[in-house]
Amino acid sequence: MAINPIYNSTTRMTGLSGLDTESMVASLMQLEQAKLDKETRSKDLLVMKQEVYREVTTALKGFLDTYFNTTNASKDMRRPSAYNAYGITYGGEKTSAYFSAVAGSGTNAGSYTISNIVMAKAAKVSGIDVSGEIAGSALTTDAISTISSSENNNKISVTFNGTTKEIVLDDSPADADINTLRTDLQDKLNTAFGTGKITVGIDSDKLTFDTESTNSLSFAAVAGNTGLASIGLEGQNTSNKISTSANIFDINSNFATALSLTGTDGDISFTINGQSFSFNSATTSLNDIMSEVNANKEANVTMRYDSLNNKFSLESDTTGAVATITASDGSGGLLSALSITAAGVAGTDASMTYNDGENGEQVITRSSNSFSINGIAFDLKKDYAGSVEVAVESDPKNAIDLVKGFVEKYNEVLDLINSKLSERRDYNYEPLIESDRDAMSEDEVKKWDEKVKTGLLANDSVLRSIATNLRNAMAEAVDGTGLSLSAIGIRSTAWTDKGKLSIDEEKLRSALSENPERVISMFTKQSDVLYNTASTDPAARAERRSENGVIFRLYDVIQDNIRTTTVNNRKGALLEKAGIPGDRSATNNDLFKQIKSYEDKIDRMTLDYYDMEDHYYSQFAVLEKLINDMNSQSSWLSQFFAS
Repeated sequence: MAINPIYNSTTRMTGLSGLDTESMVASLMQLEQAKLDKETRSKDLLVMKQEVYREVTTALKGFLDTYFNTTNASKDMRRPSAYNAYGITYGGEKTSAYFSAVAGSGTNAGSYTISNIVMAKAAKVSGIDVSGEIAGSALTTDAISTISSSENNNKISVTFNGTTKEIVLDDSPADADINTLRTDLQDKLNTAFGTGKITVGIDSDKLTFDTESTNSLSFAAVAGNTGLASIGLEGQNTSNKISTSANIFDINSNFATALSLTGTDGDISFTINGQSFSFNSATTSLNDIMSEVNANKEANVTMRYDSLNNKFSLESDTTGAVATITASDGSGGLLSALSITAAGVAGTDASMTYNDGENGEQVITRSSNSFSINGIAFDLKKDYAGSVEVAVESDPKNAIDLVKGFVEKYNEVLDLINSKLSERRDYNYEPLIESDRDAMSEDEVKKWDEKVKTGLLANDSVLRSIATNLRNAMAEAVDGTGLSLSAIGIRSTAWTDKGKLSIDEEKLRSALSENPERVISMFTKQSDVLYNTASTDPAARAERRSENGVIFRLYDVIQDNIRTTTVNNRKGALLEKAGIPGDRSATNNDLFKQIKSYEDKIDRMTLDYYDMEDHYYSQFAVLEKLINDMNSQSSWLSQFFAS
């Protein structure tokens, strides 16, 4: 262990008498240093053991994320649809622009005609341009004639589509009027941003500023200059876009329809689908309001701002005729100003005409664009008035590829666990202390650490339990299906394989072709007994295990060991033992507690080490003083004998 000098800041002066005090103290401290090094190696060994446990945790999590992941439906082996043991073509093509179909449990091979596709739509209320016209206040000829650099009232800041430029007006001539000012402004804006981008107009005695609705235009004051007031825009609407981040009270003049605001609690209120909302306009922005509305699941709507077209909308979070929007103002008139009030606006159902060749044409209506008919999961993509012939044929290729990948990943995990269990520990390799590492190359240190880690979990009870439970989950027959993995060509060929599986692809193909539903059920069958119930009740656990298919049995084994949720106040066994980064178990596990105990002990021993070292230095300091005193006396006596 490298002693941290932060523990001892004592300044020492040694060697004045000729004694090699540093070497003598270091020699005396060797025993204490050895004790510290021993504790440090013991602590580091636990750290390495924790790392090996986490290596297994990471492997199991990778297995879980690949084949038990709800966000990856095509590989989530708990879903019957993932096996897709049927091939589907659309009018002879592999895909259709109008819908997709996935054959799952209950599908019958055959030919189907799909026509007259209409997608389900959400209820939606769209507003109009929310901002008022950029127009100044009334200007007088006298006021216009005073515009000049000497009066510091001739500059304005203009931002157009993100580019900001300072516009400097000409000094007004003696006969200046609003037409003179308009011409000057127009020329300067044309020069700054291009001709035809911004149009300056006159409405009675007011200046107006227009641009395409897709453009962004705003005016601002220049520091130390009152030019904004000179053109009548001070205190007026200065932007063609609404600010969603400003407090609503501060931008009231920017709305095309003025709000009735007091800047107090509740001065803005409204109701959407029976949910009441209330705000203080002085402390609330449009972004704040959108966030609160969108977070309210009971309101079942999303409120959006279209910055390009400067308008707001409400859209239901669900589709179909059952999705409706009713929105009305209470106080303030905000929804009216945004043009998004509504009284029972409804969405529309999805529909398509389905013909299975036996029952004739049947019009199917659903509230969602994703639904299943007789085992075929449809996902509508686009309205289509024509028809598409859908051919469903038995094709086990997808299922075989899925199972092969799954078995390969399973074997990788089991190989890792078996290797950790069977490794032999070489006790000639101990964790390196800092001085050891300093004397070795980076590659040498890496190889040494690997040697130290080898065998740390040999015959470990936690890993042994995982390996046994994984093998049992894969080996036992599944109730209600009459099948086991070995019956469809997936089995361990010898005891030396330690549970590792091999696949007879022809046997698997035959089983999937002859009875895909039965094979898929063997994999995906799920017990009605809940996992949490089974985790605390041995009888329920046995029932769940017998009723579960292979995949849910494996899922339970993995959850038993790496779940981050607590059941009966405990997380997964591996997390209880070694934790995992990013979870509270990282600092709340058995090994962490042991490591922390060693660290505390090492800290105490380090303090004792320095106390003892200081003691030795103090003793040698006294000895050096005596030697120096004796040397001085000897020199004094020598003077007499010399005379």
